Amino acid sequence: MGNKKLKAIVTQGTKKLKFFDRKLLTAMVKEDMAKLQRMPDMLKIQAEYHWGLSKDWQRHYPSESYFGTLVGQFGCSSCPVGCRTVHEIKDGEFAGTKMRTSQFMLAPIYGRRLGITDYRAALKLMDVCNRLGICFTTTAGMLKFLTRLYERGVIDEKRTDGIKLKMGDIHSYIALAEKTASREGIGDLMAQGWYALSNELGV
Repeated sequence: MGNKKLKAIVTQGTKKLKFFDRKLLTAMVKEDMAKLQRMPDMLKIQAEYHWGLSKDWQRHYPSESYFGTLVGQFGCSSCPVGCRTVHEIKDGEFAGTKMRTSQFMLAPIYGRRLGITDYRAALKLMDVCNRLGICFTTTAGMLKFLTRLYERGVIDEKRTDGIKLKMGDIHSYIALAEKTASREGIGDLMAQGWYALSNELGV
C-alpha cells in the first residue's frame, strides 16, 4: 500500500453490529479484561530491577517506590491493558500528592538526570508538569540545560528571574515549570521550544 502511495482507506456503515449471543460475548470480554487488568510485565521487571539504575541510584529510587506509591490502575478508552497508573506520595514534604501517569519510570529516569535524589520529589515534578499541561520530558531536559549553563556561569540570576539553579533543587525546578506554563520571564522563552531557547542564549 505504501508503494502505491495509498494514504488511507475510509469506510462508513449505516447498520448496527449484531451479536449472535450478546450475553456470552459480554461474559468472555469480562473474563479476558480481568486477566489483562494487571500491571504490564515490562513495568514489573523494570521496577524489580531498579529501572536499570546504578547501585547508588537504587538507594534513591528503590523498587518499593513504585509498589509503595501505586494506588490505582486504568486504561485508555477500549484498551484492556491498563498501563496508566495512579500514584500517591505517602510521606515526606509532598505527602498527599496524588497523580496519574502513563509511565512511572519517567520519574526515576529524568529525576536522576536532574540530580533529584528523592523519588517523591521526582514524582512531584512530574505531577506539576502534568497539571500545568506541559511536557514533562521536554521540561526536564530544559531544566538540566539551564542548570548546567547556570553552573558554568553562562547565565546568571538576572536571566533566570532571580532563581538560583542547582542540580537536584526541586523547588527551583517547580518554579521554572510554573513560569513556563504562565510564560513569564525565562519561562516564556522555554515555552517557545528548544530552538528559541538555545538561540536566545547563544548555546
